[in-house]
Amino acid sequence: MIQSDSIDRLIQALSANLTTVRRLPSPGLRALMWLAILASIALALAMVSDVKAMSSRLMAAPDMWLAALASMLTAAESAKSFAPGHHAKGIHGASAHAPGHVKKSLHMQSARGVAPGHMKH
Repeated sequence: MIQSDSIDRLIQALSANLTTVRRLPSPGLRALMWLAILASIALALAMVSDVKAMSSRLMAAPDMWLAALASMLTAAESAKSFAPGHHAKGIHGASAHAPGHVKKSLHMQSARGVAPGHMKH
């Protein structure tokens, strides 16, 4: 039980001077705050830009609306990765930096060595 005692002492030492932290607002409230910031930036930019010229350019080329929409969706998706608690998922469904994650390696073999009629030297 010596190891158990040392672990208990370590836990006590690490937790002795902890201070409480302020809880984050709910995710919905945080999203609303970000949208309010975004709306104020958009309003400020609209005040200094020529909105009529931009809308006439968008009306002249309908595919520009698609490009603008795709740009906004891309920005929203990339912003999600900076949200607290969001973990980037790899192709295997787990973060490559997660504790205990084992990176799978792919063994590749040249087709030259297994091709029919291949002469081995």
